[in-house]
Amino acid sequence: MEDTCGIVLAGGRASRFGGDKLSAREGSRPLLALAVEALSAVCEEVVVAVAAAYRPPALPSAARLVADPEPYRGPVMGLLSAAMATDRKLLLVAGGDMPTLVPDVLRQLLEAVATAHQAAALGLGLECAAQSLPHALRRSALLEQSWDPESSGGRSLRWLLRSLDCFVIPEATWRVSDPLGRTLRDVDRPEDLSGA
Repeated sequence: MEDTCGIVLAGGRASRFGGDKLSAREGSRPLLALAVEALSAVCEEVVVAVAAAYRPPALPSAARLVADPEPYRGPVMGLLSAAMATDRKLLLVAGGDMPTLVPDVLRQLLEAVATAHQAAALGLGLECAAQSLPHALRRSALLEQSWDPESSGGRSLRWLLRSLDCFVIPEATWRVSDPLGRTLRDVDRPEDLSGA
């Protein structure tokens, strides 16, 4: 889609993993590279938000790195840093630990914000609870927000989505393209890697 930037959030501590999670391999590829490639398939550019001291594994050439100005202040800080590094109107956001993102589902998120809404997320369960990642949003809606980075709510992606006009794509809709729910899979611990 036109005027789109994929943002990969890769600035966390990965404390539950016990090491450099984003360099861990899913098959023969680092987790971070897999997330970048998935967003590259649907976006014109990709920005990876990392902690300043982090040296990521080799990435596809399409990706640009942006260092969080204040490391470990939460995903909203990383998102803001990446958003200010692009002038694309639509942002597609995923975690660097999400190795099985399905491009058709990512396109559904972008289409929802391209047509009517400030943000879009995937719904899960009978209550269609909005999942924080992946999601899409309008860059202008993010940068116009007034939030307190010192509060825990202000650093939460769920808080951010709740503060926007967020369209939640029903599970029955996005599951047509992703019956196994692979798009929502993330790696928190070594045993979460496929084949572990």
